[in-house]
Amino acid sequence: MFKLDTDGTTILMIRGNTGTVKIHLTGYTFGNNDRVYFAMASSSGTIVKEAICQVDADGCIEIPFVNTDTDQLPPGIYSYGYTAVTDPVYDEGKIVNGSGVCTPSFDKTIRIYDTSARV
Repeated sequence: MFKLDTDGTTILMIRGNTGTVKIHLTGYTFGNNDRVYFAMASSSGTIVKEAICQVDADGCIEIPFVNTDTDQLPPGIYSYGYTAVTDPVYDEGKIVNGSGVCTPSFDKTIRIYDTSARV
């Protein structure tokens, strides 16, 4: 189960679930080569999930989650952020250069519930 809370910035999910979170981005016109770097962090700041996403024609990114992304994480609140990268340069699957490369602002939250929870 994945859903966006009524505040519009908190993603709710059951630990260990598989699915895709779709986020609509505004305020920027994306080009064909542009990508969005997504990162999710624990309360200590440790990155627990990263993804490089393509942006569709509607300005949306899709972040896939498989069960192993969250099945070992304790239930709780995690933060997430993303940043647009124009003309990215890759090294071993990671973006290492390009215009707009910066650390995402982790100002949004993901609330992970235990598998027995009803959300």
